[in-house]
Amino acid sequence: MGNLCTVRMKQNKNKKKNLLLLSDNFDIGGKEIMLVNILKNIDRSRFNVHLIILSHKGELIKKIKRFGIKPVLMSRAHKVDVKTILKLRRYIIHNRIDIIHTNDWIDSLYIVPACLGLSVIKIATVHGYEKGWHLFVHRKILNKFHAIIAVSKSLLNNLMKMRYNNINIFVVYNSYDEERFHFTKSSFLIHNPPKLVMVSRFDWCKQQEVVVRAVGLLKKWGIAVTLDFVGDGIKKYVEPVKRLVTRMNLKNEIKFLGIIKDVGKILPDYDIFIMSSSRESFGLSLVEAMAVGLPVIASDIDSFREILGNGKYGILFKTGDENSLAVKIKRLIEDKYLYREMALKARERADEFTPSNMIKKLEKIYELFF
Repeated sequence: MGNLCTVRMKQNKNKKKNLLLLSDNFDIGGKEIMLVNILKNIDRSRFNVHLIILSHKGELIKKIKRFGIKPVLMSRAHKVDVKTILKLRRYIIHNRIDIIHTNDWIDSLYIVPACLGLSVIKIATVHGYEKGWHLFVHRKILNKFHAIIAVSKSLLNNLMKMRYNNINIFVVYNSYDEERFHFTKSSFLIHNPPKLVMVSRFDWCKQQEVVVRAVGLLKKWGIAVTLDFVGDGIKKYVEPVKRLVTRMNLKNEIKFLGIIKDVGKILPDYDIFIMSSSRESFGLSLVEAMAVGLPVIASDIDSFREILGNGKYGILFKTGDENSLAVKIKRLIEDKYLYREMALKARERADEFTPSNMIKKLEKIYELFF
């Protein structure tokens, strides 16, 4: 009898699992890049993969069709749309879903009523920080999940402090797209003047003003550089940065390029990558820049310190301090040995954030519950 049970358990473990990935939207961002990498790289001999998008298509839908994935669009009409919950439940039952992997607070919210009474493994990746009532709801919901995945150790530590009390909490780093971001540098010569770049949306925590002021200091010190901001945001965050550029007479030095879809093609033409955020759960754009071989200078926050190995793989500056940033830029420009070392170290570290590494860890977590 014991042998028969063992055989049945092995058969169940070897059975191909139906995995449902769920996201509220599919716009361009760290969460969506992670989903693309899962869809592209997961072992199809062990997992049948489904994708449901609760709201609208998003910009990355065309990309995933190349992987043979046809996403199901639910087109939810409200924050809590009962019709969408019922459609989601029917889909889960009809397709005999074994594992559901959510990625937003709202799709995690939908999953709880949709799975009532069903034997489905529920796993959620937390990509950032919730606030207010979103935090209260998210925390309560995820305590009912089988596992939570944080995209960095620093995020995991903060989730614990914020009373996310799920017994199974793991860390799986997000990964960059190896097709779009790869080492192409032919030399380590710096442009004259050196070309700086920051790739980020404009938001309260991104602190682009600190970078502008640092460029102003360098100009005051007689050190010429150029800076391009890649990314966009709502007017109340973009306009103050533009006004600061005008006020500091830096229009010749600083450009706003807006959204560029294929950033991987332009990054190798720059010399230094800057990230000035005061808060991040991970820092995918930092990793993407490292993957192409750009030396990076980032604010000294927990997630960036984690990515940069406390300064081993990149340079950290005092968060919110333009003088500290300007000094670090100056040093990197003037020390050719340091510049080359930081470029090579950045590329070395990026190898730890490949899709294959992420997929191996995710698959192990999925398999824990079967």
